Amino acid sequence: MGLMSPSVFDGGFAHSVFKFERHGLEQIDLEVDNQSLAGYPISLKHGNGIEFYMNYLKTTNRYDNVYSNGALSYTNFMESNFLLFIDFKGEKLTHGQAIVKLKFTSLLDSKLLLVFMPVYEKSVVYDSYFNASIESQK
Repeated sequence: MGLMSPSVFDGGFAHSVFKFERHGLEQIDLEVDNQSLAGYPISLKHGNGIEFYMNYLKTTNRYDNVYSNGALSYTNFMESNFLLFIDFKGEKLTHGQAIVKLKFTSLLDSKLLLVFMPVYEKSVVYDSYFNASIESQK
């Protein structure tokens, strides 16, 4: 998930659609069936977003080693790549109602879009006649 203004989402040369900023986000809580997931809510403490950054590293398995994988630095994450990752598979969740609760430091002065991109693991299976079918991974 990421936050962006509608003008950035619409595109243009003046803005990058790959720059996700914090927009004053102070806390996020993720609930499934009215129960917070383990490790949530995540909060900024006095402007320190280390909890968000560590959640990003843990969920994406991109620990800060710029020599081996070019992971984002904390500064780069906070300034231009403020993305939130949730691994429902790691939580062993297969169904339920997901609710995202966002708390901002102050009232927003303009509209924002919450961009959400679900990723599903699937595999292509071929039968003896080479007919392809797509199956979800379990």
